[in-house]
Formats: sequence, structure tokens, C-alpha cells
Amino acid sequence: MSEKGKVVIVCDGAYRDDMLIGGAAGHVTLVTEGSPLVSKKFSLPMIGYKDCNQVEMKAIELSLKIARDLAIEN
Repeated sequence: MSEKGKVVIVCDGAYRDDMLIGGAAGHVTLVTEGSPLVSKKFSLPMIGYKDCNQVEMKAIELSLKIARDLAIEN
């Protein structure tokens, strides 16, 4: 039987052009009726990216992967 729920994702990416470094952070929460909330946070430096758009997209990608993993585990 499959339980349906919601995923709440809050994430952001930032980039310093003058330093050529960025960072990504986020919080992912699974909300399933009748079950406790399950959540995970992440925060990491981002080196080797060209601009803020790439860092922002990586933050989204990481959030979706975490959401998938949490859903599989729970």
C-alpha cells in the first residue's frame, strides 16, 4: 500500500563572483497524514560553478534527491 503525502522544500544558492565560490542550503520535509514529520537539512560550499544560476539549480537538484531518498526510507 502506498501512502501519499506532501514534500515541502525550502532551498537557496548564493555565489560570490569576486571569490568564485558559492554555497547551497536547504530544508526538506515530508508531510504524511498520520505519521510524524520527517525532515533533513543540508548546507555545503559550491566550488567550480560559473554563476549564481548554476548554484541555485544545484540547490534544487540536491533538494529533490534528498526528498526522493527520504520518501524511499520512510
